[in-house]
Amino acid sequence: MGKSGKTKKDETAKWIVRGAVVVILVTLVVLAFLDRSAKTNATTTTTTWLNALQTATDEQKDLFYSDLTQHVSGTPQITGEASRGQVVYSWNGIFRTYATTVTFEGNDPSVVVRIEGPGS
Repeated sequence: MGKSGKTKKDETAKWIVRGAVVVILVTLVVLAFLDRSAKTNATTTTTTWLNALQTATDEQKDLFYSDLTQHVSGTPQITGEASRGQVVYSWNGIFRTYATTVTFEGNDPSVVVRIEGPGS
């Protein structure tokens, strides 16, 4: 009987360890998903903006800041001002922050001249 009691305790301990491992793995997967979501939003936004800038350049038109703001994926933090020449959009992931910088023309702060960020 002593032997079977020890076996039952061993089995219980194994299940506790297995449960802990599963919880840790699920937590890591969720955190990785959240970080990937931030990266995807930043990359999608940057790529869309770069395409718009390229199209405007090809057509010899100006790209205005107001044209960009309607194509933002997710909810980034926004720092800087167009009137000061630069605005930075930051998507915060769990492991990293993904930022896209929009630079404006000196004499007209509403005209975009450069975009740098993930996917560029």
